[in-house]
Amino acid sequence: MNENMKLSAKGRALIKAWEGCRLNAYRDSVGVPTIGYGHTAGVKMGTTITQAQADKLLDDDLRVHVIGLYKLNRQLTQNQFDALASFHFNIGPYVLDNDSVLRTAINANNTSEVVRIMKKYNKAGGQFLQGLANRRAGETALYATGIQTANTVLSAPAKFTALLVDGVKGLATDKALQMWLNVTVDGLVGRGTVTALQKKIGVVVDGVWGIATTRALQVFLNKNGANLIVDGSLGALTIKALQTYLNKVLK
Repeated sequence: MNENMKLSAKGRALIKAWEGCRLNAYRDSVGVPTIGYGHTAGVKMGTTITQAQADKLLDDDLRVHVIGLYKLNRQLTQNQFDALASFHFNIGPYVLDNDSVLRTAINANNTSEVVRIMKKYNKAGGQFLQGLANRRAGETALYATGIQTANTVLSAPAKFTALLVDGVKGLATDKALQMWLNVTVDGLVGRGTVTALQKKIGVVVDGVWGIATTRALQVFLNKNGANLIVDGSLGALTIKALQTYLNKVLK
């Protein structure tokens, strides 16, 4: 079932926003050579492609990754199809073959169980990644309610409201960060947002917010009036300094 369905233009834009695009080969969070929009097959370090080639690779990869959705026994809504396509693109085309519990929940239209199971896929190489947790939150919101649609992702520029400088990196701070970076403002800090941040603060661009990125952010904030210890720890003091800076530049 669902052979009649295709990824919508909005769903494709959502995947592109999550993945980000790199025209030079890089290693992903677990060390796999990657290029374009998360393409890994046959990639070697040193490879360079054009934007047109990146778009072609994305189209080819999407065709492969949605095949598993055609094996389901229940007709999906467009939002559900788009959410699961993004999930498959990130986890792999055979995720439903390997996870019978998730497949059964989808077929039974048990939305709460689908959301619960999808959110468990938040690790890479056995390590929890906040970026994956954020992506799962966006995908499950789209699946369950349709709120996290590409209409939201591609909406008009959000209005800035001054941040409470409390040292908590919550939704409001993440959205303000995205406004500053001029990327999709959805509060979900995925690879695209991190890539933009890394370019902004002058650190190696790999789309992964790790210690090196936090250290570079601390150096950047110190150059703009903060007085942080550059230790790569994204603690309350660093978040407060970031919130203070965002309040200043976005007011």
